[in-house]
Amino acid sequence: MLHVPRKTLPTYGGATILSLLILALVMQLWRADIAVPFSYGGGDETLHGTLIKGVVDNGWYLHNPFLGMPAGLDLHDFPVGDNFHLVWMKLISFLSLNYAITFNVYFILAFPLTVVTSLYVLRQFSISILPAIVSSLLFAFLPYHFFKGQGHFFLGTYYVVPLIVMVIVWVCMGEFFSNGRIVLKRSLLV
Repeated sequence: MLHVPRKTLPTYGGATILSLLILALVMQLWRADIAVPFSYGGGDETLHGTLIKGVVDNGWYLHNPFLGMPAGLDLHDFPVGDNFHLVWMKLISFLSLNYAITFNVYFILAFPLTVVTSLYVLRQFSISILPAIVSSLLFAFLPYHFFKGQGHFFLGTYYVVPLIVMVIVWVCMGEFFSNGRIVLKRSLLV
């Protein structure tokens, strides 16, 4: 079971709220219609919308009887390596059956998720709280995140990158393997 020390909750909660406030100001979310995708054109929004709508309406994206006459759209032969993101969107779709809301909510959640994962990694490497929060916010709000947007959605949701980097650094420092066995870090949150 994951044990989260109480002293870390304000740090992560505050960073999450701060990232959502910054995002609301940058994107002017009070003007947005959450039931309409934030962007159309300039990328693969239509493909992503099709995949998400397939997940929402049919349980998963591989077969969609509402598209592709006469037998429906079958994507078994179309490789999509982003199942991790689609699983999260499936969970979000339990709250709303509108694919655009699912699409937009996951896009919004990518920012605080990036802040939390990068803050976690920086704290694992003993970076003090204030520089870690500032660095996490800067990382989450890189122009890359906005350039990719919903057009190249799965490339722009990079909140897993800090965790991957952390494991790579552990391996390079010899802290991940001991006598040929994987050793997990005892402290999950600092």
